[in-house]
Amino acid sequence: MKQAIAIDIGTSKISLVQFDISSMQVIYSVSEENSSQVPHLPPYKHEQDPEKTWAIIQRLFKQIPTRSSVEFLSITGQVHGILLLDEAFNPRTHLMTWRDCRNKVNPVGSNHKLQNGCLVQKGYGASTLKFLLEEGEILGTDALQVCTITSYIMGKLSGCYSIDETVGATLGVYDITNKCWNGPQLDELGIPLSLFPPLVPSSVIMGEILPSVALELGLKGSVKVSSPIGDNQASFIGSLGFCQAGLINIGTGGQISVPCKDVTDNPSIEIRPLPQEGYMQVYSSLCGGWAYAYLKDFCKDLLGSFGLSVTDKAIYEKLNQLALESNPENGLRVDTQFLGVREVEDVLGTVSDIDTHNFTLGNLSRAFLAGIVRELHPKQIKTESMDFLVASGNAVRRNPLVATLIEAEFGCPVKSAPFLEEASIGSVLSCAVLFDEHMTREHIHAFYKAHFDK
Repeated sequence: MKQAIAIDIGTSKISLVQFDISSMQVIYSVSEENSSQVPHLPPYKHEQDPEKTWAIIQRLFKQIPTRSSVEFLSITGQVHGILLLDEAFNPRTHLMTWRDCRNKVNPVGSNHKLQNGCLVQKGYGASTLKFLLEEGEILGTDALQVCTITSYIMGKLSGCYSIDETVGATLGVYDITNKCWNGPQLDELGIPLSLFPPLVPSSVIMGEILPSVALELGLKGSVKVSSPIGDNQASFIGSLGFCQAGLINIGTGGQISVPCKDVTDNPSIEIRPLPQEGYMQVYSSLCGGWAYAYLKDFCKDLLGSFGLSVTDKAIYEKLNQLALESNPENGLRVDTQFLGVREVEDVLGTVSDIDTHNFTLGNLSRAFLAGIVRELHPKQIKTESMDFLVASGNAVRRNPLVATLIEAEFGCPVKSAPFLEEASIGSVLSCAVLFDEHMTREHIHAFYKAHFDK
């Protein structure tokens, strides 16, 4: 048996998955709420304590019954956020996550989209760092180093705090074509290049686990530690297993990811590095599945106005039932851009096509779900040549109508991934094809193809 443990550091949940590579089976899975959020901050700041994150991971390791067969550790997790380390690799700041908006205005300057695959947005590490420097919140930069939460955990395990290319690309100042930090852009933003550590490829073995950490976590001293991979890329690999298809994820957010060969300049679409594949086009909606929660809250408030109290679960179940029973021939249209659109200012959501008969809760519920799906189908992302799409996320799992709406919108079948822990499994497989000579891409492809052909 060849086993790995994947560490998935989400914003709201941290998970560990023990995976047997030979049999392609999950051996054990354990998770805990990510309770590292720093309290009492202004609403535009969102920080998490990296030491508390590490403590959660230590606790989770000790809940796995048998760890003697583990050969390597893979790491994935949330992206865009940064923390700063001192010269001894101790945190000088908390993790300022992707939800942090202390820099309320996106940095302006030259368009580096063709080099970087993305623009610098609010919540991206470069935007946060620029604000910290301009406001004088960090001093003595010669002794500081930018880090990500995945790299910080890699460092706690192995002593190496380098940033991998998939997570580095999400900071907004990484040249994905030349695989280096974008020096001219950093100069333009007034950010010293010296703050950034060396970049390393994603999912490669960085070395053995530190002896003291191996003893603490109950692991062999020979266990290897891999460099991280971003959660988007890990989920893509864990959902598709190197099969040629696209991935739609609808949970609290919404995202579509499709493999591509070239970097293109489009304000709506990000191009992200995909290890061993090239690149992928990614479009993320700002609302995603949250839009359906917005409808649920509206119903709850409406019922409350009449003195009625109904649980969230009961409301969701009724909305799902009514949506399934509604008649789509004379339905409503909902554009679920309630939080706007990144590339266009002053865009808001709408409810339209209302006549004197169709303004019903069932039609409204179905139209909300259809709007969530439709927003994930920008014309710039081409899916016509794909045999199928894989759909994941809680919105898909909990409501069968969502898969039907995806099939109708994209005109191709929708499949489910073989594992619920897509990001964790993807981080293991991405590393396994480099670490284990017997775990070839063809082997993984055959396993996933057999699953999708069922």
